[in-house]
Amino acid sequence: MVSLNSSGEFFLATKQRTLVLPAIGASTVFWNFELNTTNQAVTAGYQTGNTVASLDSINGRWTRTSWNVTSAVTYPQTLEINKARNGYNHRLAATGVTRSDGSTVNVREFYALTMRGMGISPVYLPNNSTTGTANQLFILAVQRP
Repeated sequence: MVSLNSSGEFFLATKQRTLVLPAIGASTVFWNFELNTTNQAVTAGYQTGNTVASLDSINGRWTRTSWNVTSAVTYPQTLEINKARNGYNHRLAATGVTRSDGSTVNVREFYALTMRGMGISPVYLPNNSTTGTANQLFILAVQRP
């Protein structure tokens, strides 16, 4: 369910469920729209995608090969299901991750809630600033057909 009130605030809700690990080779592509804590767009919408590379069924984790804006440069990310609550995906933070072109990138932690049957996922990136400047983000990820 998506709801918008007269103040411009929006709410997203879905029935709680327990996630299962995705299949190896499963690919998804999204259009991402980033908002700061005052609901202002941070960047123009952009495309991102990923392909599941490996599974760790004992720990409920998987590794995916991801890309932002263009699929020319990829990098691995590790996610876990049903963290912090059932139905959520949690991406683990990592520093100095080697990309396919040999450069490195830092991967930010996030929490995502797939909205069952809607093709959208609200994604929360917690503040990771050490300078006191808040940099948490809300992303609305829309799955491409």
